[in-house]
Amino acid sequence: MFELLMATAVCGLGLRTIQGVFVTVGGRPSLPRVDLGSVRVWILLCLAAILIFKLKYGSALVLALMLHELGHVAAHRILGHEDARFRLAPLFAPTAISKTPTRSQAQEFFVSIMGAGFSLVPMVATLVAASALKEAAPTLSDLLYALGSTIAALNFVNLLPLLPLDGGRCLRQILLTLCPVTGVYILLALSAGAAALSFVHESLSLIVIVCLGGLIFFRPQEDEQPKTPMSTQTASLALATYLFTLAAHGVAGWWLIRWYFW
Repeated sequence: MFELLMATAVCGLGLRTIQGVFVTVGGRPSLPRVDLGSVRVWILLCLAAILIFKLKYGSALVLALMLHELGHVAAHRILGHEDARFRLAPLFAPTAISKTPTRSQAQEFFVSIMGAGFSLVPMVATLVAASALKEAAPTLSDLLYALGSTIAALNFVNLLPLLPLDGGRCLRQILLTLCPVTGVYILLALSAGAAALSFVHESLSLIVIVCLGGLIFFRPQEDEQPKTPMSTQTASLALATYLFTLAAHGVAGWWLIRWYFW
């Protein structure tokens, strides 16, 4: 009963976000546009995911990536960015989700955290459904458990405090307020620590994630316009939100994270 109540609460809180995907600020129904230029790359990524992770977990990874990207699109549209596009292959997309710049550090944090924040809803829903259907429909339960675990593991990795991952972007906005002088050195130290850990554990997966940081040099320049800073109270709330979201995905997908990275 507690699991059902928790799932209902989380899904209820997600209704506002889902509304933001399909309804503009003016209250007009409007579906987000899809970046059709990424379709071919997306098909190749789907095939690669299925070949590497097999059909069940490869398909779950593709769906988890799409849900994550939908969260970012929802954040932009909630902020009133009606030009937001849904990118099928975000890592290889040449353009940003929206060309409308965020006006404040708080908005930048909101956009960055919403990929994983939005994914909390399907993650909780699928894991609770998998538990409820374990005896009545074991095959369906297994598929739902694989999907929920994959959503959790993917978003946990994405929230690691490393640039250019969303976790690094979130932490950068927080540190600009809480540690404006030493913030950049903290991010560099975390990246160096992750690199050292990857070699100590000889984890190829972790090495790949650390190397992804190099992609930031090949990405378009981020908006350099000055943004309205967060207050200390807002930054503290953002830090608590970041840690909660990271912990929630980490607990739910820990077995898969541990299996894959160690």
